[in-house]
Amino acid sequence: MNLFISWSGERSGLVAKALHQWIKCVIQSIEPFFSPNDIEGGTIWMDKLYNKLGSSSAGIICLTPENQHAPWIQFEAGALAKGLSDNRVFILLIGLESSDVSGPLSSFNHTSCTKEGIEKLMKNLNDLTGEKKLSSEIFSRVFSLNFPEINGIFESAIKLKSKDSITPERDAKDIQNEMLKLLRGLTNRVSDIEERTRPKQLEHRQAIYGDNIEKIVPLDLTKNNYYGSKKLNSLLKKMEEIEREKDLGESSSNGGGI
Repeated sequence: MNLFISWSGERSGLVAKALHQWIKCVIQSIEPFFSPNDIEGGTIWMDKLYNKLGSSSAGIICLTPENQHAPWIQFEAGALAKGLSDNRVFILLIGLESSDVSGPLSSFNHTSCTKEGIEKLMKNLNDLTGEKKLSSEIFSRVFSLNFPEINGIFESAIKLKSKDSITPERDAKDIQNEMLKLLRGLTNRVSDIEERTRPKQLEHRQAIYGDNIEKIVPLDLTKNNYYGSKKLNSLLKKMEEIEREKDLGESSSNGGGI
């Protein structure tokens, strides 16, 4: 079973790295993915990341006070949630209580870094392994034997004063530029997927509808102008227009003119 471990920042990365090795000591049939260890040099890392997000049966998000609103955590959580049911995405609280979590992440399963919390998390993962599931007796013995090791990492991470604890406020324009960049990448990816699947879709509809395909299949599909990429392109265009208007406004307020 593939398990995606999401992290961002120093404390979160410390725990994620430890979990990557420790989980396999408890349940050998689980294949955890931790990006620094599992993406080879020279690989197109974004493609590898998308593939792992799509092929994972469960996900653990290592959440800290400094990263709970980080764009990357939000992105990976959203990608995992899109392909999995809520009970397969686990939020591991590091230096946080459930009441501290706000926004979309507040609706997921929250796990505390206590023996009881981690044991429940591992039991849930064990249940997802199907035929390779460990018996209750074996699981309890293996978990009790290995927990002290990971507990030491939890305690160190909670006490650590992360460099990320004081997060500088980001400029609004910087955030908007990042959103535009991500949206452009998503638009290109959707367009590429639609382009690759178009011949098969049209071939399938041609076999069913014959010469009447132009009347039955939506015009956007036959003209290679799909709804998904069209919608994203429309959103991208609006955001770029807003950006241009803001730049013009700033230029005028800074003394532009004759």
